[in-house]
Amino acid sequence: PSSAVRLGAVVALRKLRAPQVARFLQDGDERVVAEAARAIHDEPIPEAMPMLAAMNPAGTASDAILRRVLHANMRVGDADAAARICKILARTEVTEAIRVETLGWLSNWDKPTKRDLILHIWLPLAPRDKAAIIAALRPVLPALLAQPGKVPLEAARLAAQLGIGEVG
Repeated sequence: PSSAVRLGAVVALRKLRAPQVARFLQDGDERVVAEAARAIHDEPIPEAMPMLAAMNPAGTASDAILRRVLHANMRVGDADAAARICKILARTEVTEAIRVETLGWLSNWDKPTKRDLILHIWLPLAPRDKAAIIAALRPVLPALLAQPGKVPLEAARLAAQLGIGEVG
């Protein structure tokens, strides 16, 4: 089917809040992928959230896709999700703005805000152990600190907040 047909299918599945929309996260057309990511995250469709979180977006993925993948991982909140977030943070092709914003999100890993970080609607998350984010951040911290711009400052702040002493 054409991209327009696939996009129409995503919109229909979104209206139904059907978890089958996750099938389109691997589509070859970025518009279809972006709409599927929006459907899963923005509705939200909880059954499909782990599939969005597990997605490994291409380096050329739009900010809309990256932000939703990163935030889906924040919502999932387990050790694997923490590791996926940190791997994406270490990728230099991800914009500085996305990396700085995400480092800010991670400062609340153990006591997440009650509002969704993208939509700003009330979607509370349960508190969780910060050990998962500490373990995930440690291996990528040297790469984050070596980058230009604001990323090293935000990474150092986060490491200090989490009690990662090696930063000094």
